[in-house]
This record gives sequence, structure tokens and C-alpha cells, in this order.
Amino acid sequence: MPAFAYDADDFTTLLNTGSCVNCDLSGAPLVGMDLSNADLSGANLSSAFMLDTNLNGANLSGVDLTAAIFIDVSVVGATYDQYTVFPAGFDISAMTYVETTTSTDVVAVDSDDNADTAISTDVVVAVDDDNAVAIDIINDSGDSVSVPEPATTIALLGFGGLALKSVKRQGT
Repeated sequence: MPAFAYDADDFTTLLNTGSCVNCDLSGAPLVGMDLSNADLSGANLSSAFMLDTNLNGANLSGVDLTAAIFIDVSVVGATYDQYTVFPAGFDISAMTYVETTTSTDVVAVDSDDNADTAISTDVVVAVDDDNAVAIDIINDSGDSVSVPEPATTIALLGFGGLALKSVKRQGT
């Protein structure tokens, strides 16, 4: 019998919140779970066992699903990107492709513009088939904020006491 390799704390987070970003859920038994609209981006779901699981509208961008077992799993409207790894023969026709570009050279500066206290920030820019753009900002402490519809090519974004300098919109 194979041993489960998933992280127990990550599994608890998934159970309690319905989402788990960058989690290790490899080999996890995801049976009868409603994970509709869950953010599972960057998660390791390799060899996960999914039976009667609802992933409708879930964010599966960057998820590793290598050797995952899917039985009666619904993925209608779930999103994936070029970094998502599917098991052999997986049908993605009900899913939505979202191209993702990650930039790690953006720096968030505190509200006093003090360069000595600058905080490194990751910015993920996603563009779907209809050219709708979503921007996700993640700072060093793991806090995240999404900006669903940037109005211009260069967006000036704020997060708490942080202000991001120009973030270029990525196209398809």
C-alpha cells in the first residue's frame, strides 16, 4: 500500500478554507470534496486520489497533477496555465486556459518611499482567451491581493501601506 506524502498542515488548510496555494497535497485523498472556485495554484497534487470531487471554477494554474487519479471529477470552468501538469490522457476541454507571466523584479516600497525598507514582491499577470487581465500580487509574508481588471497598460497598484511602481500589462 503506498504511503501518503501530503503535508498534514496543508491538508488541514484545504479542509478549513477550501483553498490551498502552493500546498503539498501529493497523494492526498480528495474524496467527495467540494473545491469549486478553490485557489489551488502552485499546489502539488501528484498522485492525489479524487473521487466525486468538484473542481468547477477552481484555479489549477501551475498545479502538478502527475499520476493523479480522477473518478467522477468535475472541472467545468476550472483554469489552468502553461505550468499545469496533467496526467496522461486528461481531458481539458471543459477547462479554461489562462496564460500566466510571472515577474519577480517588481519591488514594493513602503508608503514613505524609504528604499531601505523596500519589500520584494512577486507579481503574476494572467491573460485569458478573451484578453481579460488579472494581476495577483504576493509579498514576502505571503499576503496576496488580486486586481481583476486593470484599466490601462501600466497599472499603479496599492496594497496596504505598499505602493507598487509601474507594472506592465502582459499580452497573449
